[in-house]
Amino acid sequence: MDQKLEEQIKTRFAELPEDVQKAIQSGDTEETLRQIGEAHQLHIDQIGALGDEVRLVMLGFADPDGFASALTEQAHISADEATKIANEVAEKIFVPIRKSMQAFMEERELDDEAAAIAAMPDTTPKEGLPTEPGSPAPAKPQQTMPSAQNMLTQPTVTPAPGAPKPYK
Repeated sequence: MDQKLEEQIKTRFAELPEDVQKAIQSGDTEETLRQIGEAHQLHIDQIGALGDEVRLVMLGFADPDGFASALTEQAHISADEATKIANEVAEKIFVPIRKSMQAFMEERELDDEAAAIAAMPDTTPKEGLPTEPGSPAPAKPQQTMPSAQNMLTQPTVTPAPGAPKPYK
């Protein structure tokens, strides 16, 4: 296995909730996969592919919604058979860890979004500075949208306008 891939797997595994880690390491999971494979008359290499796909989903590297189609491709089985196997795997392996996996994936998505926003360059023009090299400075400041980082860190509450004055 590629050294970089091994490091990614180790890092991701360490981030997983404890119950998911236990499920990945459990001999019960391996036994369940073997039983499912045998019940569906899979060859040993196909059972191995099933195990690989299950671990990819559990580690968060693969989308659970694409599990059946990945199984079709990797285990070289029909889409109908892959759907049956996927349903059985979901019931016996994924359901017990579903809530913690969903929470983990949602947290990862939020972390990824925050990192993407933090990495965005501040594109607001600076007052009195040219916007491009060699161009003259703007005559007056331009109204611009605040940067995404500022929108997340600065208060955005504006005071309500005062009551209308009575007509005389």
